[in-house]
Amino acid sequence: MLPEPLSSLFPQGLDCLGPYFSPSACEEARDTRLSSCIPRKTKGWIAEYQHVALSPEFYHHEPWLTLMALYGMLGDHTDLDSQQRVSAVNQLMNVVYTGKGAKASAPRFSKLLGAQVEVCLRENLVFRDYLKRSTFKNGAYHPYADRRQTLAHKLSRESPSLEGNTMLDALISGEDYAGRRMYIFIEAKFLSDISKDISYLPVRNQLARNIDCALDLMTEGGSNLDGLNDFWFVLLTPGLFRIPSYGSPISTALDSFTPSKSRLFCYKMDEYRDPDLVKLDLPHWVGRLNDSHWDHVSKRTGWMTFEDVVEVVCSEHLLTEPGVTAYKEFFEARGITVG
Repeated sequence: MLPEPLSSLFPQGLDCLGPYFSPSACEEARDTRLSSCIPRKTKGWIAEYQHVALSPEFYHHEPWLTLMALYGMLGDHTDLDSQQRVSAVNQLMNVVYTGKGAKASAPRFSKLLGAQVEVCLRENLVFRDYLKRSTFKNGAYHPYADRRQTLAHKLSRESPSLEGNTMLDALISGEDYAGRRMYIFIEAKFLSDISKDISYLPVRNQLARNIDCALDLMTEGGSNLDGLNDFWFVLLTPGLFRIPSYGSPISTALDSFTPSKSRLFCYKMDEYRDPDLVKLDLPHWVGRLNDSHWDHVSKRTGWMTFEDVVEVVCSEHLLTEPGVTAYKEFFEARGITVG
């Protein structure tokens, strides 16, 4: 038996969330780029989320917030062709990209194809090759001696894994009014911060890694730069962390500590409004992308808050009672409230 408010939202259990863990075969067939996403066992993921829901970890579990945010927008995927849902997602994207200070026009869906969480992207080979060819051309380097030794052993192999697969928190897919595919890559944080490094590179932050992997996926390793037109990237957090250049932060009792300066992602998102600073964190794309490409990447990087999502879900009546009340209660229990 699920605890409240989940039992009111999912009276028949969590099986209805299956589409969030397993892109349909039809979806993969329509865009071969998605075949690089590693398949997952849907039942295993649902069982894991159910286990968390029944444990004390539930109120600290960040992936549950991401899943609930998406569920409010897209439901159980049975009515993705609903104009009400398409309009609501477009409204939310307008808030993210143009309504609160961002500098790009918003994506506009004509059709929603689905959303997934816990999306596993295969290792970025362009980045791996750059590390071998440039960063470590004179041998392994790391301030930790044990890492340096392991790295040296890895570099002696023909095809070493230097970063591994990347776990993307969420991916929304759809089509624009010209029938072109659109993907919104989402990195979500509740109270945690982005990672500042990977095992063998102590200066690789998580936002740069996710944007990098998204660009790699959309352009097929840089071989098809037209794929940049399918790319959008969003950071999803509580509103108290959002910096003014992306819209006003949400006021809380913590205001005197300036939460919008308390996380690494606050500073990196501010930097990434400048295309030249995006470029600094992705040196392996220099020479592959021109100035207009970098400007494109910067303009398509946005900041969404959980408050934005809840407000749109409720104002657009995407849920019915008792689901609406349960949905609000879920977020209110985590300090996410709307008027």
